[in-house]
Amino acid sequence: MPMQIVFNEISAAELSRLPTQEQFKILEAMNIQPSDLEGDLLKQRFGVLSRGQGDLFRCRAGDYRIYFAVNEGNVRVHRVLHANTLADFLFRSNLKSSEDDELLQKCIEVIRTEKKASVSLLQRRLKLGYGRAARMMDELEDRGVVGPGKGAEPRDILIDLDGSGFDGAGQRLV
Repeated sequence: MPMQIVFNEISAAELSRLPTQEQFKILEAMNIQPSDLEGDLLKQRFGVLSRGQGDLFRCRAGDYRIYFAVNEGNVRVHRVLHANTLADFLFRSNLKSSEDDELLQKCIEVIRTEKKASVSLLQRRLKLGYGRAARMMDELEDRGVVGPGKGAEPRDILIDLDGSGFDGAGQRLV
């Protein structure tokens, strides 16, 4: 039986919104052959995110990330996302509904609204103590949302929070 690459409804919609040339680049970057499904070849070629239900692979195709899994010899594409966007971050981090994760979502919303990121901002807006606000900022740094601390200056915002292609300081994201 031949291998199939199947796009779910979400990934098909995400791919269809892109220009045709981008679609071809993405499909060319994946270039998965039936022989690739044997052994650890996929793990060597693509990034791997371990999930509760198995491995999820990430293919980097220029400015886009394609997330897919392999089931019963077929490739199932879950998402096609622009790199360094909020949607990509949320998908990668697979946020749960625990209290800290809900607080992280509130922190991201404050950063999006204020277009800057600092521990003192989180303290003021969310009425947090310094320790908890600092832990939230460290977690956001670990997840790639903000850059490292720069003393008294606000941290750099590393993801596109509003889909504009710019960070919080108006600088174009790379």
